Amino acid sequence: MRVLIVYATTEGHTRDLCHALARTLGADGHHVAVEEAPLEAPYPEPAAYDAAIVAGSSTGASPSSNSS
Repeated sequence: MRVLIVYATTEGHTRDLCHALARTLGADGHHVAVEEAPLEAPYPEPAAYDAAIVAGSSTGASPSSNSS
């Protein structure tokens, strides 16, 4: 299976996760392309792949001490 992984990252953690995922999928015999999401065209073309994974940074908020 051909897999496209596109990511955006703030500090590099998402990039590292995507490359780790690509290594795992590659070890299982899949053909994987990993690309950082560009801010402007040209964008990666997902039609050339059987599956696409999109990943992005998230800012984690710590749980409130008032939550129940």
